[in-house]
Amino acid sequence: MTYYINFYFRGICYDEDEITGEFSAPDHNVQCSFLYNRHTEECKIRNNNKPIEEIEPLPIFWLLRKLKETGKLNERESRECY
Repeated sequence: MTYYINFYFRGICYDEDEITGEFSAPDHNVQCSFLYNRHTEECKIRNNNKPIEEIEPLPIFWLLRKLKETGKLNERESRECY
């Protein structure tokens, strides 16, 4: 299981059913595209540079929390800790 501290979501598109976009975590050398089904809570990873087992789980919970708090997601969302 990977714990991401610094990560970036780009190209975020969402509706009532799903959230899609690109994810990167430079500290772990991870890049991928994702499709998250909001009803089934399943996340599909594609265009990945590492095996899926080394990438999962993506911090989708962070996006969902941000969406709940602000009522929207920007096209780019990130978390950086120093």
